[in-house]
Amino acid sequence: MADNLCMIKSVKERMTNWTVQAMVIERGYPRVTSGDQTYQKLVLIDSEGTQIQCTIWNADIQVLEDTLELYHSYSISNAKVDMTPPDFQLFDNPLQWTLSCRTPIEEISDAVYDIRYVKYQFVPLQDLGEYVHNNRGFDVLFTVLHVGTKRTTKDNSTIQNIIIIDASNVPTTLVLWDQFAEHEGEIMGTLEGPFPIVQATRMKVSTFQGFQLATKGSSTFSFNPPIPAAKKLRAWCMANAKAIHKLPMPERNMNVTPLRNETPNKKEFKHVNQLPTIVDKQEFHWVQAICKVVDLTQQFWYLTCSKCNHATNAMSDGPFWCNHCKQRVSPVANLKFNVELSDQTGSIVATVFPRDAEGMFGITAEYMKENIKQGELSASAIEKLCQDVEYDVRVKAYNYTKYRLQKCLYSIHQYDLPSKTKRGKTAENAGGSTSKIEKPRKKARRQLFLNEQSNASTNEDDLPLAVAFRTKKKE
Repeated sequence: MADNLCMIKSVKERMTNWTVQAMVIERGYPRVTSGDQTYQKLVLIDSEGTQIQCTIWNADIQVLEDTLELYHSYSISNAKVDMTPPDFQLFDNPLQWTLSCRTPIEEISDAVYDIRYVKYQFVPLQDLGEYVHNNRGFDVLFTVLHVGTKRTTKDNSTIQNIIIIDASNVPTTLVLWDQFAEHEGEIMGTLEGPFPIVQATRMKVSTFQGFQLATKGSSTFSFNPPIPAAKKLRAWCMANAKAIHKLPMPERNMNVTPLRNETPNKKEFKHVNQLPTIVDKQEFHWVQAICKVVDLTQQFWYLTCSKCNHATNAMSDGPFWCNHCKQRVSPVANLKFNVELSDQTGSIVATVFPRDAEGMFGITAEYMKENIKQGELSASAIEKLCQDVEYDVRVKAYNYTKYRLQKCLYSIHQYDLPSKTKRGKTAENAGGSTSKIEKPRKKARRQLFLNEQSNASTNEDDLPLAVAFRTKKKE
């Protein structure tokens, strides 16, 4: 075997009679293609730091289920070597290996690979806005704060929201769909110990109702990975545990995301009177407008199922039978109301939903319930809703039908403060909001960790940089 031993970069297409020693650094869960083929993706690294992507197909996945464990090292011989289709290429190396039950694979029990060969450039969660147009994907490292309940959308997709945070102390929503919710989401709900660390590779940004972290087809997750950055983040979390536990924990699948970090191009903006009156479901528009509530008699909140988020007319003070979930659940309150967007050219009515309503007006559904007495709003609620505050707002037209009359209205899908807004020194340093309206949840985020600094080591060289991976004992 020694005569045939080579490095990953030496293995060429259709090459035979070769052996490579490498460590598994990524192992995704089996996925099903649109053609009902099952595949599993892996990434290997050799002692030179060269990485190669590998695929296992169909029945071979079960055969190799107890082989190629994450962070274990193996000798692999004569795998099938092919060109990778450009749309599925992860690295500069255009080749990929196909591993099967015929591929000779043997674990190296005494191999030691230096973790420093694995280079990750982790993106802080507070900077997601800068990666909206990043198609290649990026890596993040975070701890899980809250695992939301899986729910089914109207098109029978499965979705799950995970509330996460990293050292930039910006609570953010990780959105998992379908197979990711069924596998990775299930694991995140069972992770033990305080502040489990999750490494996610090749992620993307979703702009639905603000910035959220989302998966790509090539995304993979590692849980409590043995890398220096993970140890440092967990030490930081432990040192700031009291402050983290004071974060407002969502009772349902809420979108808790930072504001947009990048300002739209001026060419993207329209005046209010330039917005189309014909609905195009795919078209969004930016306007700079004063946002306030003018109709104080409208319904500001409604009840939904705490499991599937479908609207209900159930009583608010007790559980009810959900016709969608087919089980008895408790209702939760959701915000949804109309605001006026106005500039020098005119005004329009737009619908605002929970995430943006909470950020723009500093209110929650529970707050509105408590501040509506006998059908009238309290003075404090009116003050929050009716102040003239200017925002950059991203809207989309939709059809509204009532009494058989169809009308074109708009919905708010994203907002930001205008770039000309002056930021105070404290808010700028702590990442706070600059709106005239006091936002309790944003305020809590600004105060987070200001009074309690981490005593954790900030020198990565003080952490162990090599890990020995030995044969796992069979039960």
